[in-house]
Amino acid sequence: MSTSNDIDLKQKVAEYGAFITKTLQPQLQQAVEAREEVERDISEYHALQASLGQIQDELKGGDGNQPIETYTDLAHGAVYCRARLSNPRTVFIDVGLRFFVEMN
Repeated sequence: MSTSNDIDLKQKVAEYGAFITKTLQPQLQQAVEAREEVERDISEYHALQASLGQIQDELKGGDGNQPIETYTDLAHGAVYCRARLSNPRTVFIDVGLRFFVEMN
């Protein structure tokens, strides 16, 4: 009797191992990738919020009609260039797929 129980136990362990390898691990990988994408989006939103906060601080300090000198991101945090906002009261935000939102 003990050998049939051992065989049944080994079969169950093999079945559970196959289930983990074929089903759970790919699902876990997909969930991790989705979480990382959401974290990247959140990071971008925080950076946007910080940039808009800096612009608002500049507007509070001046009369609001003077151009603002700043740096802008060209390549996902790798390349920056100097920029000049001629009308700092209007900001265009890229929401994806070449769609922009105008904010006043």
